[in-house]
Amino acid sequence: MLKKLLLNKHNKTLLNAVNQMHPFDIASESKQLSREEFDELMHLINDELAADVLSYLDPEDAAKHLEAQSFSKQVSLLDAMEIDDAVDILSELDDDQQETLIPILEKTDQLEHLLDYEDDEAGAYMTTEMIVLSPNMGVKAATKKMIAEAPNAETIRTLYVVDDDGVLVGQVSLKQLIAAKPPTTIADLTKEVRAFNVKDSIEDIALYLKDYSHFVTPVVGDGGVLVGMITLDDAIEAYALEASEDYTKLAATSKSDETSLFKAAGYRFVWLLILAVVNIPLILITGLFEEVLASFAILVMFQ
Repeated sequence: MLKKLLLNKHNKTLLNAVNQMHPFDIASESKQLSREEFDELMHLINDELAADVLSYLDPEDAAKHLEAQSFSKQVSLLDAMEIDDAVDILSELDDDQQETLIPILEKTDQLEHLLDYEDDEAGAYMTTEMIVLSPNMGVKAATKKMIAEAPNAETIRTLYVVDDDGVLVGQVSLKQLIAAKPPTTIADLTKEVRAFNVKDSIEDIALYLKDYSHFVTPVVGDGGVLVGMITLDDAIEAYALEASEDYTKLAATSKSDETSLFKAAGYRFVWLLILAVVNIPLILITGLFEEVLASFAILVMFQ
């Protein structure tokens, strides 16, 4: 559909169509477009939607499309992305391009920090866009903070609690926060949570999230200081990427090695299916919380 509309120069119809589509569907259809057609699409839609579309592409492909844009467009698109997606794409660019782009992006320090991690480490896949509370906050103050920061947060399903030194204390769920009434404090609601270190294997985290049916887990650095979090979809996507790398390695192996590699790759292929399935409830949950926030923003004033 997109290709036909682009060829026929039906720009108004095209814009109406893409505004009704999920970015994942746009990204899927864009694979049928030529490089020139994709670039035209990027210029027709707004930067926020264009950034979302790039985020759903393979990072290597997204980086190539990004390079085809003007420098100012590149900056706008990267600034509009969630930080973990921006890191994935920036990591595909050469060092000179990174050194030119990163210093003028809005989240320079965070991006430089995340790009320092190895590809198989938790730190490379975490996001720093999370809502953090302190134990001594009242539930009304915490709710106001959550509502104010929600638009820029990766998720509002889970809120993390840290002490004055930034050390992770525990977590509070959105459900707990909504149900609580003053004079309850965040300390009263805080529950213990398992955290992973920035150097831990992303595969271990993906398995943990799957096995325990969690959507997100915190990531800590030295001394237990909270530095980010990893969502289930990002963890599984990283795990699935390694599956494709295993398949690539098969071409250069002997027959004696092929059997074990096929087994490993076949096992990991299951994660590709899980990734496709897990995004459906994540999208539904996000939509649900958006409706909750709209109502909750009014109700909190009466607490």
